[in-house]
Amino acid sequence: MPPTIYDVARKAKVSVATVSRVLNNKGGVGKETQQLILDLINELNYVPRTIINKRNNISILVPPRTHFFSSYFISDVLSGVSDVFFNASYNLVFLPIDSPTIDHFELIRALKSEHSVGAIFLYSIIRYNHILKLAEQGFPHVVIGSSFDEKQINWVDSDNIQGAMIGVNHLISYGHRRIGFIIPPLKYSAHADRLKGYKLALEEHGLEIDEKLILETEGTKSQDGYNSVMELLSMKKKPTAIFAGNDNIALGVYNCIQEMGMMIPDNISVIGFDDYEIVSYLNPPLTTIRQLRYELGKIAAEYLIELIKGNAEKPFHRKIKTRLIIRSSTMPIKEGEK
Repeated sequence: MPPTIYDVARKAKVSVATVSRVLNNKGGVGKETQQLILDLINELNYVPRTIINKRNNISILVPPRTHFFSSYFISDVLSGVSDVFFNASYNLVFLPIDSPTIDHFELIRALKSEHSVGAIFLYSIIRYNHILKLAEQGFPHVVIGSSFDEKQINWVDSDNIQGAMIGVNHLISYGHRRIGFIIPPLKYSAHADRLKGYKLALEEHGLEIDEKLILETEGTKSQDGYNSVMELLSMKKKPTAIFAGNDNIALGVYNCIQEMGMMIPDNISVIGFDDYEIVSYLNPPLTTIRQLRYELGKIAAEYLIELIKGNAEKPFHRKIKTRLIIRSSTMPIKEGEK
């Protein structure tokens, strides 16, 4: 049975009214007593019953960065989410959350202040243990863009292992054997899975995994791709193809290669991951792995509504297949380069 406000009051040796004042930030409680109550709330994993009321608010937790909504991934995912919730008469509330500093109680308070009946997390912007606590308390939630081993956490994500494998297989089918891989930060499960897929594809073809050809970037922007490909192209034995871990990185790869006077794909093939609209207008148009971003948002929102209604089975773990989009940035390796 989940803890109640009475359990918190009993352990703190205060009245229920005192706990309520702390929960609602009304003051009139000494600092030591307030801290004791907050510590007990965290210790007991207590979720105020008022967090769920008759309002149909769904919170979407986002990082507090001004450029966040310029992300193609996020904008497409949110299109799928908002279409579903709008048609179902739910209100969307955006909660900017500073993940490194927020604690579990602050997260609960943020959800409570918006009268949220459910929450969507856009990839792992919140510490894993906070999501797990919400899951253990039965709070309706879905994480989009990350996968977890723990069964309690509901998530939907692209099949990043499969996506990376079909990308590498495409390059291998063109005769490429030295394939550089520029991967965004591995702290995100999606990126870690792409690295797994890259390695699995090489192993399936009996090819050696050269760790020198794998570079992890500091971020996910085009400049990160620019810096990394310069390192790969300075190698004595250069790669004949570059797999960029996302399309932003591929843009930087393009810039660097073309500034060096090399031609894509004549001198080196390039493949990306995401299939943002802009990459089809590059010169040459980018071969890439397409994520079904709108579908990710749509599926997550549909599940969350059923979960709120009590009609959904738990847990919910769904991987959406990706697609290889072949354009003009890859070509069969020339005979003398094998």
